[in-house]
This record gives sequence, C-alpha cells and structure tokens, in this order.
Amino acid sequence: MEEKGKVEGWPFIPNHLMMEAFAAVLLVAGLILIATYLPWPVGEPADPFTTLTPIFPEWYFISIFGFLKLWVWNIGPIPAKVIGVVAPLIAGFFLFLLPFWDKGEEIHPLKRRKGMALMIITILLLIFLVYYAIITEVS
Repeated sequence: MEEKGKVEGWPFIPNHLMMEAFAAVLLVAGLILIATYLPWPVGEPADPFTTLTPIFPEWYFISIFGFLKLWVWNIGPIPAKVIGVVAPLIAGFFLFLLPFWDKGEEIHPLKRRKGMALMIITILLLIFLVYYAIITEVS
C-alpha cells in the first residue's frame, strides 16, 4: 500500500539532476566543437587607420550619447562629461526604486498617478535624447 502524498517515480536528486547536467555538458561540448572546427567568417579585418563616420554608439546607448552631447555645463569642480555619465546612473537608480516609492493598493495604471507621470516623463525624455543625438550627428 502506498503512503498518502507519496508519488512513484524518479527522485530529482541525483537521477534527474545528473541527466540534466550531462545534457548541459554535451551541449557545451558540441558548441565548442562547432565553434572550433567550423568557425564563422568574421569579415574584413579591422583597419586601425580608418575611422568610420559618423561614430555612433549602439542603439541602447543612444539616449546617454544624446545626454552627453546636450550637457555641456560644469557644476563647480565636476566636469560636464562626469555629470553626463553619472546622471543617467542616478536616474536609473531612482527608476529602480520607483516600485518601492509608489506602493499603492490599486494596480490600474490610471490610479497610480506618480508612477505613470514619472514613466511618461522618462519616455518623453528618452525620445527627445535619442532624437537630439541623431539630429546633431547627421547635421
């Protein structure tokens, strides 16, 4: 007779865990073999004496690039470039803290005014900074 709550089958540790670990090792070994013996061609070698114009960051850094181009004022002894790097980090930290700041019972977006206002301002600011980075680079 079976005990109540006990299920027949394999135990997770060590049987199932060892099978998954073995499969992961085989997968990594296969990827290493493919990458070693069938390398994908990278393209033309880089020429260190040729600079591509315009120099432009990856898509996820375009808004920070726009902020660096927009902010040209030093604040006391702090140079503008340091502010251009540190300010987005501080803004991201405050966006990370937003769920702890706007703790309400209601989950509907229209009833969470602080969070929605900050989200809309952030999105509009990011759109403006991307636009500014692209327009000033083109012209």
